[in-house]
Amino acid sequence: MTGPSRDERLTLGSSGVPNMQTTPWLIGHRHFSRSSVFPRPRIAGVTRFGSPEQTVKLLVWPFAPRTSVPVSFVCGANDHIASPLANRFTAPERLRYVNVENSDTSARKWRCPATPQSNIEHGPNLMTATMKTLLLVFGLFLISVVTAYADNDKPNIVYLMTDDQRWDTFGCYGRPEFQTENIDKLAQEGVIFDNAFHAVAICAPSRATVMTGRYFASHQSGFTYPFDVKLTPADFDDTYPARLKRAGYRTGFIGKFGIYTAGGFKMENYFDYYAVGAARYPKDDAVLQNIFRADRDPKERTIKKGDAMIHFLDTQPEDRPFCLSVSFDAVKNDRDSDMYGPHVEIFKDKVFSVPGNWVEGDNESLPKVVKENARGVPLHRGRTSTPELYQKLARRFATQGYTVDQQVGRLIEKLEEMRVLNNTIVIYTSDNGRFHGSHGLYDKALLYDESVKAPLIVFDGRVAKQKRGRRESAMISTTDFAPTILSLANVEIPASMQGRDFTGILNQTQDMSQWRDTVFMENLFLQAMFTARLKKVEQLDKTNNKLIAENKSYRSRGVRTKRFKYFVYNEHSPVIEELYDLENDPLEKNNLVNNPEYSGILAELRKKTEELFNRFANDSADPSES
Repeated sequence: MTGPSRDERLTLGSSGVPNMQTTPWLIGHRHFSRSSVFPRPRIAGVTRFGSPEQTVKLLVWPFAPRTSVPVSFVCGANDHIASPLANRFTAPERLRYVNVENSDTSARKWRCPATPQSNIEHGPNLMTATMKTLLLVFGLFLISVVTAYADNDKPNIVYLMTDDQRWDTFGCYGRPEFQTENIDKLAQEGVIFDNAFHAVAICAPSRATVMTGRYFASHQSGFTYPFDVKLTPADFDDTYPARLKRAGYRTGFIGKFGIYTAGGFKMENYFDYYAVGAARYPKDDAVLQNIFRADRDPKERTIKKGDAMIHFLDTQPEDRPFCLSVSFDAVKNDRDSDMYGPHVEIFKDKVFSVPGNWVEGDNESLPKVVKENARGVPLHRGRTSTPELYQKLARRFATQGYTVDQQVGRLIEKLEEMRVLNNTIVIYTSDNGRFHGSHGLYDKALLYDESVKAPLIVFDGRVAKQKRGRRESAMISTTDFAPTILSLANVEIPASMQGRDFTGILNQTQDMSQWRDTVFMENLFLQAMFTARLKKVEQLDKTNNKLIAENKSYRSRGVRTKRFKYFVYNEHSPVIEELYDLENDPLEKNNLVNNPEYSGILAELRKKTEELFNRFANDSADPSES
């Protein structure tokens, strides 16, 4: 298949607007190469004019294979303008690309002037008044529609999630010693969020929240009884990948799935490409199977996922949008088998900065229920409680983060090679943070910022380069990810999703007076109940009730504003509360709950916590939607 010859390419006037006198047949701003293969069009806009009123649909094609430079055709050859569109651009049909339909179906349909193929270059001499009107209308219309691809309604989407990667372990978040150059570049060309928070900060429930757009209080899909509900196929039907697949997207998932699901699940109903543990399909894809072959070095666990990511892109059809979710196991775990050897060498002598709330040994200021029951306390003693232990693990986590960063670099390079980066959205985040010695803790789940604050970077290749690269302070919850992904793809957001669509924040059209000023978060994980599950204790309800009665439950919920953090250990009797002024105490070292100067704030946030919990537990949406 061939495109227009050199003589038939678009010419532009000095203002950058298509020159109607020299190029009446093509309106756009890039030419085609002769080897171009043309995918299916999309409707970029509609305008109406004339009497009787005529409806004109403008169709836009990508510039070349795997690119999103817009070019639009505004004329027909020697057929009705409203004739069926060709799916591919062939020489006899190459100018038949405007669809004009009468609003009155009994009225005649506009015809293009008879234009033999040999006379194409003489088009201006053959144009009727009607066609000149068409070109004038479209010439003005295309100034706003075609000169950028920001209006493409089916962008590609890549969702990247790491495991246990704390928000402040990136150069773009203030710690360049972690050497995350590719992620930093993504942030420099995208939007980096300074107030994004995990609605729940531990693996399985966090991932369920991201997929469903629902709070833990709603989906209750976690590790421990009674909050160990398995997601059903009906639940998953309203996740972002399921909705996108039904909307025509090619969907893929690579890496750690980490969500508990009920029987009857067929992942092929939701993903066209899937590589999770031993489950990999398409099953006849020899390259995919070979990437995860049993004899491959386990130290390449992150590189394997990067290889599968690249293979997904290598097998991507040109005429279909895609959504690929990649869930890295890194940076979780610190075994030698998790470290990619060449990257270990980069950090072997590195000395990392130490946060101001890192505690050597035990932290006596923690609530007693936490000190005696949360697993983060003994884990800290064994892993991060001395300067030597802290530095050892910091190096190991930096090594894994660097390996992930290299895969981000591979991704961007591949998207550029495919010429689709300018129509692709890349989202980077983690499933939860990790204390790594802060507060005398090692684990996650508890509601201090090292656990609940999320790294969040959103790159949108459709945005003009001069408008890229900014920091955003809006309060974002991980419940917002799924509805936002659907909105970016112009797919309807299901009523079950409780989070908010923040595309208006991304494109800076959001009325911030109507945006939330508070995020809700909760922890429903208890180590004792997790142990009981592993030991297959039969009467989990009795075990749970006994823990609560003995004041061993540290389940908690709370809220965070830009200035204050409040949370309550709500199953303890009497309840234990914590309140922090983050403006003056960003490391959360001074609990103000007994300070009378903050009694009004305490009462306000206490009330807000219960209001939001009751709302979300009853499956209602974020109140800032109403």
